[in-house]
Amino acid sequence: MGEAWAGRTWTWTSFLIAGFLLVASAPARAATPTMVQHAAGPNTESQITGRIYNVPLPNPSTAGNFLMLVVFTGGGNNPAVTGVQDNLGTNWQLATSFIGANDDVFVFYRQNTAAGVKRVGITVNSFINSLRWTLSEWYNVEGVANPIRQADHNEASTGSTTWTSASGTWGGTVSGNLIYAIYSGSPNYQSDTVFTPGTGYALEIADLRQALVAQSRLADGGVDTPQLTAGKSATYIAAAVEIKASVAPQGSDNVNSFRIKRMQGQQYNVTGLPLQYRYQFPTDGNLQVLMNSNVQGNANIVSVTSSSSPYVNTQHSPTVMLPNRAEHMYSANATPSRSNTGIVTFNSQPTTGKYIVWLDIIGASTSPYDVDAGTGGTQDTLGGNITTHTITPTSGAVELMVDYVDHTAGSTTGVVDPSLNFMTSVAPGQDGDAGSTSTMDSGAAWKLSSTAVQFTYTSSAAAPGTWASVGAAYKAAAPGSAPAAPNNLQIH
Repeated sequence: MGEAWAGRTWTWTSFLIAGFLLVASAPARAATPTMVQHAAGPNTESQITGRIYNVPLPNPSTAGNFLMLVVFTGGGNNPAVTGVQDNLGTNWQLATSFIGANDDVFVFYRQNTAAGVKRVGITVNSFINSLRWTLSEWYNVEGVANPIRQADHNEASTGSTTWTSASGTWGGTVSGNLIYAIYSGSPNYQSDTVFTPGTGYALEIADLRQALVAQSRLADGGVDTPQLTAGKSATYIAAAVEIKASVAPQGSDNVNSFRIKRMQGQQYNVTGLPLQYRYQFPTDGNLQVLMNSNVQGNANIVSVTSSSSPYVNTQHSPTVMLPNRAEHMYSANATPSRSNTGIVTFNSQPTTGKYIVWLDIIGASTSPYDVDAGTGGTQDTLGGNITTHTITPTSGAVELMVDYVDHTAGSTTGVVDPSLNFMTSVAPGQDGDAGSTSTMDSGAAWKLSSTAVQFTYTSSAAAPGTWASVGAAYKAAAPGSAPAAPNNLQIH
C-alpha cells in the first residue's frame, strides 16, 4: 500500500467478467477540510514574563471542529511558551515546536472541540521581545485519532525572498489533507510589495508591516514544499503542518451565515512622505471593515483603497476625544479576494498607539451600512469600566454591530455585557500598562441584534483616562441572495 493511501478507508467492489469474480478496491473519498474562521495579530512589547496572553476567535467555536493556534516568540529563553488553555478550561495539545537561533515557533491544537471556545490563553514563562499568533477553526478534520500527519519547520538566518516552511523531514502528502504553512519575518520588515503564495496555495493572512503570513491548500498526494515569495529579502522562521481530513463529515460550519470570518490585527508605522502604507488583507466576504486607533495624535485616515472596493468613512473621532483617535471605515459590496491589497493614506504623521483591526464579513447586504455612533470622554474614577455609546439599528431586522474603543491607560480586558462578543487581539501596550491577561489597550466587540446595544468595556487600569469609541451597524443580505463564501482550497 503506497504512502499516499495510508490511513484511508477502502471500499470493495465486485465485477463478474467471463465467469471470474474480480474484486477491485479504491480509497473512500475523505471529507474536505474547510476554514470556518481565522484571526491573527502581532505584539512587540518587550520584557514580558509570567503572563497569560488571551487571543480571540471572532466567533465562538462550533462543536466537533478543529482549532489551531500558531505562536511565534522572539528573544525568549527555551521554551518561552509553556502551555495553552482555552476559556472552557481545556489544555491544548502541542503539534510541533522549534527553538530557533533568535525566534521560536509553537503549533497547538484542539480537535473535536466543544462549542463555545472564544479565547485561548498562551502562558509565557520567559522574557520575550515579540509575540505573534494565528488562531483558526476548521471542520472536516480528523476528530478521534492524532490529526497531525506530519509537521516541519525552517529558519533562515540570511535574507531571502523565497520563504520555505519545511526543511529536510517534510515528505509526501496524502491527497485531500490540509496543509497549513506560516511564516514570521523580522519585525521591522515594512514592505510595500505584496506576498505571493506558492503554487496551489491561498493566503490566510498577510501582514506587510511585520511579515506575519500564512497560506493553506489541500494536498494532492505528492511531495509538497510549502513556500511563498516575499516582497523583499528578509530573515524568517516558519512552520508547516499536514492535518488529516476526516473520512466522514466532522463538525460543521458556523450556524450564522452573516458573520465575521476573518480578523487581522496590524501595527503600522508611517515615516516620511508620502503619509501612507500598503496593506494586504485576504478576504472571503463581501464586506470589509477597518477600525483604527492613533493615540495622542491628530492624524486621520484620508482614504483607503482596495483591489475589490474603496473604503467609505463612517466616523472620525470628534475633537473632544483628543488626545485619542478612533476611526471606523468599511468597503461595501466587495469582491472576495485572497490577494486583496490597497493603500492607507493619512492627513498627518501618526504618532503612538498605531493599530488597525481589519474584519472580513460574509453574508452582508450589497448596501450594508445602516447607522454609526461615536463618542469619547475621560474615565479617571475608580472602577476601570468604559461606558461608550449605544448603537441602535433602524431596519427592524437583525444587524451586525461592530464597535471599537481606545484609551490612554491600561488594557481593554473584556466587556460587561456577556452577550457581547469581545474580539480584542494581542497588540502592544505602548501607552500604558499591558495588564496580565491582555496586551491590547484598544478593544473591539460585536453583536447580532435588531435592538439597541450598549457597549461597555472593562479595563486593567482603575482609571483608563481619555478614551474614544466608534462603531457601526451593518445589514445582512436578504435570505438566499448572498453568495456562499469560497473555501479557496483546491486540490492541485
